[in-house]
Amino acid sequence: MKRTFIFIWFLGFTMVLHAQIQLPHFFADHMVLQREMPIPIWGTAPALSKITVKFNKQKISTTTDANGIWMVKMKAEKAGGPYTLKVTGFNKIIIKDVLVGDVWLCTGQSNMEWTVGQSDG
Repeated sequence: MKRTFIFIWFLGFTMVLHAQIQLPHFFADHMVLQREMPIPIWGTAPALSKITVKFNKQKISTTTDANGIWMVKMKAEKAGGPYTLKVTGFNKIIIKDVLVGDVWLCTGQSNMEWTVGQSDG
């Protein structure tokens, strides 16, 4: 009887952990979102769950598909912040200190040593 109770408790606990909203790891505190472009926010949650996303003065709700995948596109924002991004469903995720501005991706080694003064014209 005791083993059955422990198994049922563990199974229920595991299901609760698995039922939570999850975002990709790059959605984190202190992130920067590209200004003046639609802002996609996505993640996973249990199938057919209602998800609400709040950012600055915007609020959008959606429902996950049969595979538990969801996505919303927030309207473009002007540069500014800091803002808070809240994603709510079975659980709540709060991402703080989100800025909107220019996002730059830099790669490589040799091209990053090249200064503007070394350019022709």
